[in-house]
Amino acid sequence: MKSMSDSCFLSAEHVEAVACKQAIQFAVDNNFWPVIIETDAQVVYLQLLNNSSVNLSILGRLFEDMGQLLQTHVSIKVKHIRRSANDVAHIMAANSKGLTSPVFYSSVPSFLQSALAAEIIQV
Repeated sequence: MKSMSDSCFLSAEHVEAVACKQAIQFAVDNNFWPVIIETDAQVVYLQLLNNSSVNLSILGRLFEDMGQLLQTHVSIKVKHIRRSANDVAHIMAANSKGLTSPVFYSSVPSFLQSALAAEIIQV
């Protein structure tokens, strides 16, 4: 069975952009307000910040779609954070490598609890 990590992503930037778009769409679909989406991918963050013009990059349509969603849902914000401050996301990513379909957690999974607690203490 093919894992989700074996999919046809072009780059790490592509993976981060798809993850951001899915997070934005999930928030919209489930009426979550306000929402802050954090990314340590500065390229993705900067593309979203500069979404006022046509994006001719290979991922341009993806960034334009996200820009439209963000413009129509102003209570959703995307923030850039330091990679060192993003342990929770990296643990999630490592844990998801063998998944064959998307997973939704309605509470904090046990493999994330200590990293999340450490992150909260640092804030």
